[in-house]
Amino acid sequence: MRYKFNMESMAREKVNTHFVFPNHLNMGKYTESFLVGGQSSSTSCAGLDSSQQEELNYELIGVTVHTGAAESGHYYCFVRDRSYPQSDVWLVPLTSNIEVLEPFWSTFVFRFLFNDSEVKPFNPDNIPQECYGGQMVSKTFNQLTEKFVDYAFEKSHSAYMLFYERSVDLMRSEDKASLIQSSLSPSETFCASINTDNLQLRHDRTLFDKNYFEFLYKFNDVVTKTFPAAGDSKSSNFEFQRAKLSTTFVLETLVHSRESPSINFWLEFVNSLYSDCVDVCKWLVKHLSQNDWWLNQVLIRCPSAHIRGLFHKLIFLAISVIYNKVR
Repeated sequence: MRYKFNMESMAREKVNTHFVFPNHLNMGKYTESFLVGGQSSSTSCAGLDSSQQEELNYELIGVTVHTGAAESGHYYCFVRDRSYPQSDVWLVPLTSNIEVLEPFWSTFVFRFLFNDSEVKPFNPDNIPQECYGGQMVSKTFNQLTEKFVDYAFEKSHSAYMLFYERSVDLMRSEDKASLIQSSLSPSETFCASINTDNLQLRHDRTLFDKNYFEFLYKFNDVVTKTFPAAGDSKSSNFEFQRAKLSTTFVLETLVHSRESPSINFWLEFVNSLYSDCVDVCKWLVKHLSQNDWWLNQVLIRCPSAHIRGLFHKLIFLAISVIYNKVR
C-alpha cells in the first residue's frame, strides 16, 4: 500500500519507499498446492502439463501512477501496446522514426503514457525511474562551500496499481488477433468525429493565440497610417470598416480568451472609434436590434462583471453619439 495512517500525527501519509515489481510474474507459489502442501513453486508445477503451467505466467500490461501527497495529487498511467500480441517484435514510435524493439518476452515494452489530455509514447526503460518510487538525487548549490552538492529526496510519484494479464492471453493465435484488430478498428463516423474535433482544437488555438492578438493590433496601426486625408469619403469608409473589424474581434474572440490583459486597451480603442464615427454607432445599434447573440453572450451570460460593464459602456456610448447627432 502506498498510504498509511500515522498514529502520532493522526494523519494519512504517503509511502514513497522504493518498491520493485516484476515484468513477468509466475503465480506458482501462490497456488493451493504450494500453500497447502508446502512445496516449492517449481515442485508444485511439476505435476501440471505445459498448458496448465502457462496459465500461471502473467505479463505486466499497465501501471497506474500517483504523484503528490496522501490527501492530494494526480493519477496517470502507462499502458502496454497489445496490438500485435503474437508477434516477436514490437514497433514503437519512440522517435520520429519507427524503432524495432526486441521480442516482448525479452524486453518488456510500454507504448503510451496517458495523462489527462496528453497521450504520448513512453520508453519502457524508464519504468524504474517513473514507477518504483524511492529517492532521487539532484544538484543544489551550497553557499557555505560555494560548490554544487548532491541532495537526495523522496520522489512524489510512484506506482499505485499494477495490471497483469496471462501470457497465453497475450500470445493469441494470428487469426484471433486479426479478429480482435478488426473488431477494434474505429468506424469512419468515429474517425470523422475525431478529425472534426482536432480541426476545431487547432482553430481555437490559432484564434486565441497571443500572436494573433498582436497581429490585429499592428494591422490596425498600419491601416491607420495608410488612411486618405481626413474628410475624404474613402477615409470615412476605412474608419467604418476598421471599427467593425475591431468590434467583432473584441466581442467574439477577445472576451472569450482565458488571458485577456489587453481587454481594457482594446475597448478604449473601440470607444475612440465610436466617438468619431456616427455611422459605426448606427451599425452597432442596428446589429444588436437584429441579432441578439452579442447581448446574450457578453451582456447576460458572460461571468465577468468587468467585461459586462465595459460592453454596457460601449452600447451607451453608441446611443449617446447617435442622440447628440440627431438632436
